Amino acid sequence: MDKKELKKSLLQKDKEYLSELVLTLLFRLDDEKRQDFTAKYINAKVVLAEIGELSNNDFLSEIKDFCEACLDGQYYVEADYDDYWDDYNEDDYKNSDWAKELAKYFRLSAVHARNGDFDVAYSAFSSLFGCITEADNDDEYETFGTGAPLDYIDIDISDTLEAFFETILNHHKNIISAYEKIFETWLNFQKYCTMEMSLYITDLSVALEALENIVKSNIGFSNSEKIYLLMKENNRRPAFKEEMRKVFKNI
Repeated sequence: MDKKELKKSLLQKDKEYLSELVLTLLFRLDDEKRQDFTAKYINAKVVLAEIGELSNNDFLSEIKDFCEACLDGQYYVEADYDDYWDDYNEDDYKNSDWAKELAKYFRLSAVHARNGDFDVAYSAFSSLFGCITEADNDDEYETFGTGAPLDYIDIDISDTLEAFFETILNHHKNIISAYEKIFETWLNFQKYCTMEMSLYITDLSVALEALENIVKSNIGFSNSEKIYLLMKENNRRPAFKEEMRKVFKNI
């Protein structure tokens, strides 16, 4: 199918026709995919009106209670071991209550973010990602039963992190603090970050100051080096390497 020809044909259609076409296609999707697409590209407020049954305070309270229950081991799953594949049955994790609840709360948090409810979204995202980070520090995997819970949640994690990064930038009054939080989150979940980070780290001088603060907080050379490489990939300024060297000289 020739995309250019299709685009050419669509550009010849009027707005009313295109609107009806999009609506027809949207309502052929399952509810979650339709809501996610609508919230991201069309109107998040419409989605909140459809699924937002809780007040903001109740929503955040529910997430807090869920995270506490997870860390207390109440959602722990002991998956069956598959001798043939020499691994645990991934469907046990994918179909678990914690996977379904995390997906629901992450999706709702992203909708709040895209509706401009940044304080609500920030609190929600921080609780959820904080819960997963704390669970990752559990060598016995007693929280979820696996050390990689995000691998089994039926959402686009990179897209969710995009919503969180946008939320961080709008929530923090201090841009340095915002960059520090983005770097910290990226370090914890970098394997899921497929977005272009230069969309969020746009001010190099501020990024350098944030990075210097992180280095001084004893985050460790290996993690600091990862941030350096991230920024190096996202910047093409000739003086960048020298500026970064100034930050790293005291490591």
